Parts: sequence; structure tokens; C-alpha cells
Amino acid sequence: MSIGVTQWLALRHRLHHARQWIWATALAWSAGLLVFTAFATPLWQPGQSTLLVAAIGVAGGLLMAATMAAVTGAFLVRILRAQ
Repeated sequence: MSIGVTQWLALRHRLHHARQWIWATALAWSAGLLVFTAFATPLWQPGQSTLLVAAIGVAGGLLMAATMAAVTGAFLVRILRAQ
């Protein structure tokens, strides 16, 4: 939530509904972490090679980033339309 608060400090003078950005980033992080966990946890198994563990982590990270971008993007469109 600290990232959302920091970004809100920059946005609050430009966007009327900028306060929603705090919750948007909190929701985006939560959704991203959920996607990462749901994807990576079942794939990681004891005894796997370091390369495979890293590949699963990278793929999970990319899915997490895409999820966060989708959530924050949707909120940004909503906030801008409310202007």
C-alpha cells in the first residue's frame, strides 16, 4: 500500500479521484501475488534443477506483472473517465 500512497501524493493534484489509486495498487499487488502463488507453487518440486526453478519463477513473475498491469490499467481508465 505504500507504493499506492506515494503515487497518490503525485496524482492528487491532477486527478479528482486519485485516492482510489491507493486501493487500486493494493488490489493489484494482492491479485498479482495470488496469481504468482497459484502458478508457481504447484510447479516447484524438491530436487528440480536450478534452471527449472528459475524459469518457473520468471514465468510466475511475468504473470504477476501482467496481472498487476491489468488491474491498475483498469482502475486508471476508470479514474480518468470520472474526470
